[in-house]
Amino acid sequence: MRFGAQSWADSHAEEIVQTDRLVGFCLLIRREATIEKCILSVRDHVDEVIVEDTGSKDRTPEIARKLGARVYHCEWTDDFAAARRHVVTLEPRNTLWQCVIPGAATRRTEFLAYFPV
Repeated sequence: MRFGAQSWADSHAEEIVQTDRLVGFCLLIRREATIEKCILSVRDHVDEVIVEDTGSKDRTPEIARKLGARVYHCEWTDDFAAARRHVVTLEPRNTLWQCVIPGAATRRTEFLAYFPV
């Protein structure tokens, strides 16, 4: 048993079998500048896109919904960890794994290079 992988798989066997939706992409964002390009670059590679709006005053939620994302709101408290905890505890949780990315990371070209449009 390496790194406890076997015991984790055994304890989550029912979850794994019950869902065919494995990977969700969660984006924490408050400005619309990069949201469209970011969602378009990942949505064909994941089973679900979730956008947690942390206080936008623009069209961020509207754009995200138009592109098929589930949108939630969370007040920004200057604490990325708190926002991340909020988004990963949302129900219903439709995927087994969630990749949580802060919106600021999407401005970096090396991030977008992994998910070409």
